[in-house]
Amino acid sequence: MYICLEGLKGCGKSTLLNAAQQLLTSRQVAFSTVAPTRAVPAERSWQERLSAQVPCLRRLDAWNDYLYACRANYAATTADWQRPLVLGDRSIVTSYATRWRKWGHPKRCIERVNQREALVPAPDHVILLDVDPTVAWERAVARRRSYGQHDESLPRLHEAREAYQQIASFGIARLAHTQWHTLNANQPAPAVFRDWLTLMEQLTPTTFSTPLFT
Repeated sequence: MYICLEGLKGCGKSTLLNAAQQLLTSRQVAFSTVAPTRAVPAERSWQERLSAQVPCLRRLDAWNDYLYACRANYAATTADWQRPLVLGDRSIVTSYATRWRKWGHPKRCIERVNQREALVPAPDHVILLDVDPTVAWERAVARRRSYGQHDESLPRLHEAREAYQQIASFGIARLAHTQWHTLNANQPAPAVFRDWLTLMEQLTPTTFSTPLFT
């Protein structure tokens, strides 16, 4: 079963993912992970090497679209899909969300993403960490990072949240069998983690040989 985490930057996805992996490992649950947006090792990608050598390329939308498509397809071809549980750090849904209105209409976005990321499977379940854009923005400011600031601006966060909401109900054929679940990510991280555990017990009851709560 392929279950992915989605949400705005600042929703707490990385914190939840790290805690989830630690718990699953400690409970000896057989799982693997896949991260479609993560950079490909430089020795396996001339695109990554070129991006590092010519940083100005990252200012070009066309290059970024191509680069992220390469990353997504690489992740799909190298992931261990044989495990009973595959936990996704984002998914094809992220590609739709970040480009939702980029080419004038969502249908054009869907066509282009589907064509460029043809190797990426649709998740069985999407767990959307829904957070108020203002809360996400405040968390982003607190991190004081020097990268990703354009996507972390308040207007962009509002656009991204709206895109996720529309994607969930748009009727994308590729996601026809994907089930959506929403967690309140405005809560403190421990509360979000506990909600995730409760949901996972419902989605994968045979994956966990012992109850997660005692």
